[in-house]
Amino acid sequence: MHRTLSQPHSAQPSAAPPVEHNPFFDLGLIPELCERVAAIGYTTPTPVQREAIPLILEGHDVIGIAQTGTGKTAAFMLPLIDSLLCSPRQNNRERPRVLVLEPTRELAVQVHEATVSFAQGTKLRSVVIYGGVGQRQQEREIDKGCDILIATPGRLNDLLGQRVVSVASVEFLVLDEADRMLDMGFLPQIKRITAQVPRDRQTLMFSATLSHEIEELERRLTNDPTLVEVGGRRKPAEGVTQQVYSVMRLKKPELLLKLLQGLERDAAVPPLTLIFTRTKHDADRVAHVLDHAGVNVTKLHSDLTQADRTKALANFKSRKFDTLVATDVASRGLDIDDISHVINYEPPMSPDDYVHRVGRTARAEKTGIAITLVSPEEEPLMREIEKRIDTQIPRSTIEGYAPPPPIEMSTAERRRLKGWSRR
Repeated sequence: MHRTLSQPHSAQPSAAPPVEHNPFFDLGLIPELCERVAAIGYTTPTPVQREAIPLILEGHDVIGIAQTGTGKTAAFMLPLIDSLLCSPRQNNRERPRVLVLEPTRELAVQVHEATVSFAQGTKLRSVVIYGGVGQRQQEREIDKGCDILIATPGRLNDLLGQRVVSVASVEFLVLDEADRMLDMGFLPQIKRITAQVPRDRQTLMFSATLSHEIEELERRLTNDPTLVEVGGRRKPAEGVTQQVYSVMRLKKPELLLKLLQGLERDAAVPPLTLIFTRTKHDADRVAHVLDHAGVNVTKLHSDLTQADRTKALANFKSRKFDTLVATDVASRGLDIDDISHVINYEPPMSPDDYVHRVGRTARAEKTGIAITLVSPEEEPLMREIEKRIDTQIPRSTIEGYAPPPPIEMSTAERRRLKGWSRR
């Protein structure tokens, strides 16, 4: 049974204090790590960090429920690095002591990069493995040994089957974005992997939602976990301003371009804008339309090679391109604090996907705008999303793009029409 912790109020950032007055030091982290996070620019722990870090340091299993952009990576990785530094290896084995499972290769790479940054100046070594690329280089990295292994379930399961890697020495198991991994069908791989991890371990699960499937997985993997819950389970972050534009389906490309031009005109610096489409075909088509109109745009979807996907993310993050068109492959894998606008070219099929999409903005306690373009036939999807997040999002229209109003018929006209339909 969970022990549920109350949700604290968000703290405002402040100047980096000396270690003895560093709020991360107050959470129990060693001075070495406090100095490192201060150097990175972390001055104030986020709510999920304030709640989770002390519990993890105390050895509790933790279920962390918090929206994207709330600092979940640091919430689990900082105390784990602390634990490794405070209890060095007792032998010369170079097998991983920490195993972190991630749903996508993009997210795995970003968590690895954050880990390397947190552990800079120590002897700890992190390795990341994921599918979609050749495994030879990853095998070489594993052979060098590592303390922290970050992996996608598919590739790790393959390498375990080939006996390239072992998880028999894992002391800390982390399932990050657990709900997304289940959505992507990774449960069989997760079961095979965790069966090879020692039972005497500390287990952490982090997720944006707490579904029945997650609770079932929690019962299977954790031991008397403490639940840390920050914010609503199925609501976008408070810093997101949500808008819906009612539009005729065929007018969506024109309206999208008009909105982007307006955003650029009103901003001193071109905003970073992420546009979501449901399919790879739509992503290609929308990116082509925008590029032809002179928008500085790139695209990201699963048909691209891993090298092209990595390049697209790097170019977007560095502002070489200020607009990115992506499918939901990116809704969990992007960790860019400066995305100011998310535009849903159409509402997603799942309300949870809506939460994950709009969670790409208003990260790190910033603010952002999420816009969804909805045609009349997509209104049922949008109403289902609003029902799930318990929010009625105001509708806006722009002259020339709005769908025509529904035809009002008198009772006599409806009867006459019904009579004609029977003939």
